[in-house]
Amino acid sequence: MRIAIILIATFLSSANASFNVESHRAQAMAIIRRAMAKNPNQTYASVLSGLSSVQMIVLSPQEAASTRCAETKPGTRNVHPGSFTRMNTGVIYICPGIGGGNSGDIAELLVHEAAHKAGIADECQAARIEVSILHDAGRSAYNTHSECGSFKGASIASETGR
Repeated sequence: MRIAIILIATFLSSANASFNVESHRAQAMAIIRRAMAKNPNQTYASVLSGLSSVQMIVLSPQEAASTRCAETKPGTRNVHPGSFTRMNTGVIYICPGIGGGNSGDIAELLVHEAAHKAGIADECQAARIEVSILHDAGRSAYNTHSECGSFKGASIASETGR
């Protein structure tokens, strides 16, 4: 199994060879700013602040094979294949082949990981904030996180009271 993961990661590494972290960060920040224009609240501000300063590391296929990249599967508690955040350091790790190379999907992944950077450790709560930001920014969600229940298009404004 590990050999298969390394081979897949090697195949997908060409997508990360020219991965521009800063352009994807800028796109994700623009999404959060659009959401804040519609629904200004402290949660969104914290996610934006976290994303603006977080360190992001693009992993090589070899590095990815020994990390959570090897465990990322849609439909599991690790809901975003392609990225993960270490809560103790707040670093966002980018896996080879992130988001299939689609910049919109990558921006969404970064919004989700920025929610973790803002201190939300729970996957479902981070997913709820992500979907809320996307909704308020006028975008539909790439991953509706069905294992967390139904909240597609939900806004956090009524839930947070902010």
